[in-house]
Amino acid sequence: MSSLVRVDYRSDTVTRPTQEMLSAMVNAPVGDDVYQDDPTVHQLEKKCADLCGMEAGLFVCSGVMSNQIALRCHLKPMEEVICDHRAHVYRSEQGGIMFHSNASVMPIIPHEGSTHITAQQIEAKINTKVDYHTPISSVISLENTIMGTVVPVEEIAATHTLARKHGLKMHLDGARIWNASTATGIELKQYGQYFDSISLCLSKGLGAPIGSVLVGSKDFIALARRYRKLFGGGWRQAGLLAGAAIYAIDNIWPLLKKDHENAQKLSKGLIEMGFKITVPVETNFVFVNGEDINFSFRHAHPFLLAHGVLITPNGFNCRMAVHHQVTSEGVDLTLSLIKQLITSRFIYRVMSNEDYKKSVVDDHYPGTAQEIKEGFLHFSTKETIRQSAEIYQKGVKDLVLLKIDPLKLTDLDALRWVTVSTRQSKAFPHLHGKLPLSAVVSEKHIPFDEKTQAHDWSESEVIEQVEQ
Repeated sequence: MSSLVRVDYRSDTVTRPTQEMLSAMVNAPVGDDVYQDDPTVHQLEKKCADLCGMEAGLFVCSGVMSNQIALRCHLKPMEEVICDHRAHVYRSEQGGIMFHSNASVMPIIPHEGSTHITAQQIEAKINTKVDYHTPISSVISLENTIMGTVVPVEEIAATHTLARKHGLKMHLDGARIWNASTATGIELKQYGQYFDSISLCLSKGLGAPIGSVLVGSKDFIALARRYRKLFGGGWRQAGLLAGAAIYAIDNIWPLLKKDHENAQKLSKGLIEMGFKITVPVETNFVFVNGEDINFSFRHAHPFLLAHGVLITPNGFNCRMAVHHQVTSEGVDLTLSLIKQLITSRFIYRVMSNEDYKKSVVDDHYPGTAQEIKEGFLHFSTKETIRQSAEIYQKGVKDLVLLKIDPLKLTDLDALRWVTVSTRQSKAFPHLHGKLPLSAVVSEKHIPFDEKTQAHDWSESEVIEQVEQ
């Protein structure tokens, strides 16, 4: 797959180390971090702690480990964490709070139209009274950014005041705090003053290959180091990875502004084509919905991938993450491909008239003999119809051009998309399964010129007639 992909929107975790970052790794002095004698790890931990105005830091292998260690340090059994209902610590860490800390979660849904929970909402959920029914509120965990939106520092300050009033700890899942700081111009140290602990992810927008740094007080980090060992996270010559992280902070962090600009460019282009943006684009995430224009990302996915653009399709919805390896040219390519799909939303299929008329079984077209042998049906897009015919119907004069509505391919679980066949036809996708005739909305015979011994592929005479 990697050889096909030119633009990868699945997440900002998919970046690959640049040559300069690899050089920083190779040249990093190392030691044994369990013995705390790796100088590059020390440099990274101090750098992150200083940036956040904290006393100490701890380099760990992932954001999940960083969050879970922090919450385990703050929590006791039968206590609870208050957080946004979309929070990563709640929804995407395998129930780690319950498993590691024997604690529960009080999730809060933001007010309609708001992108974040408020101090007022949090206060209404705080429970500090001991009884025999409810857990004790112990930690408020915020996430910044959350779904690409920035939690206002004024709201964080108000939540901090509230936490101190009730004796609660404050943790920040700052997986993308680098993006929040870039978008707002607020230094990490200003955010840091409101939290007892912060998890800083290095492998998302910053593009380092592995790791997060947890920062807090010296006593907190000393306890966190013990839990890191308990969780199996003690590592040895981690300076190789720390060297990449230091490079990322110094060199990739300043580029995040461009990521945000490219996300805005992508968002604007999609809106102009009729898509709906479901979450405000404030940093590097674009949440898009195509229902208003009947555009399915699930059906678009194989075409986009065949042309080098990789997404995570979810029906009409798609989350597109922009990172430093998504260029402005990559956004242009994406918008161009999607525009092609909008103006020519149907899938095309070229086959012989004989196959079409004689191969129907139980209201399904099972494919030509060659396709049945190879195990797939082939569909091509408007730009690759001729290429499709040349590969699969070579020497056949009596060709039929079919137009298939992908939204009528209802039994999607029985179909499987791929982009490369045994014939190495990478320019268009393939679909494993049987084509229901109900999905064929029109057909057109392609004229064959006996004199030239060639088909007339004029769009005006063939493709546009099918479009009508």
